[in-house]
Amino acid sequence: MNRFVCPALAATALTTGALGAPIDRAWVDPGAAWVIHVDLEGLLNSEGLATMTEIAGIDMAELENEIHLDLHDEIKLDGKDVPEHVLEAWRNIDFRVTEDLKSITAFGTAGKEAPELIVLRTSEAVDEIIATLDPIEGVNVAAGDQVSFVALRAITEGGEEAMPEQVLAIRKEPGDERTIVISETTPGLIRAMDSYARQKANPNTPEWMSMRPGSYLLVHVTGEAIAQMGHDDPSRILEKAREVRIEAGETAGEMYMDAMIEADDVDIVNQISAIANGLMAMGRLALSSEPEGEHIISLINGTRITTQDTTMHVQFRMEASKLAETFRALHELDHDHEDGHHDEVEIRITTDDENL
Repeated sequence: MNRFVCPALAATALTTGALGAPIDRAWVDPGAAWVIHVDLEGLLNSEGLATMTEIAGIDMAELENEIHLDLHDEIKLDGKDVPEHVLEAWRNIDFRVTEDLKSITAFGTAGKEAPELIVLRTSEAVDEIIATLDPIEGVNVAAGDQVSFVALRAITEGGEEAMPEQVLAIRKEPGDERTIVISETTPGLIRAMDSYARQKANPNTPEWMSMRPGSYLLVHVTGEAIAQMGHDDPSRILEKAREVRIEAGETAGEMYMDAMIEADDVDIVNQISAIANGLMAMGRLALSSEPEGEHIISLINGTRITTQDTTMHVQFRMEASKLAETFRALHELDHDHEDGHHDEVEIRITTDDENL
């Protein structure tokens, strides 16, 4: 085991307070260009999702095996082979992604694909992963009673970089859970710890980070990040937006999605709203004679678009049981048509307005 030194500042930040639910806002840089939070525990316990996976014939145990963290003979860490006994130990690790990974929060800057910071909430099963990695050359571990630090050198597969260098901090939480903070660099991790400590001492997070009970998804994107997406849909339509926020979840047997688009100009919001409403109207018309039409139209009818000044709101509401019935009908229709010819309906919108 090699020595990995991280300043006391990081340890202080990590031992300040417990992980919030559903998102610990103190970890997120209020000035981040994009943010995504997924409450996997809430999502996987959703009544709607459980019913739909059952209808689709998805075996969660089989899915778990497919996404099991794969460390094999072709993997090299810091350019060196991983010892066979470590590979064997890794194969026997009892870390179930669909059970032990509770939530994921990530944020970053515009024009950069890699997140600036990733925060995971997991079960204590992650301790076994760290213990297995510890003896490998190229992995530096500094274990503590409450907080441990890990530095992973670059991982390559087939001669190409599969993952750049990562620096992790793991904190023990009440209820045998863990918080894992991941950065590409030690300075980046230290900055995150410093920001977390300051946010905990003096909370000053924007309102868009607030999530209603039952939400398992939050996405927030600034205009700067949207401008970096290129000119393909949907960013082509949204490129004049100043801010986009999406929240989704399930509560009291109802599945919901709320989207907010903020622009600098009322005309831009009205144009985006007109396009969205036009697409829904044309969808109803085009699908009215299709076998799956009534089911897709029911989804369209569950969507409401409103505008107020420079803000556009898109709301979707449907009872989880009704959404499951709709999904079942569409799944059965798709199954009936998969061996035969199935006409596709294409709706194409063009505009001469260079602002859209």
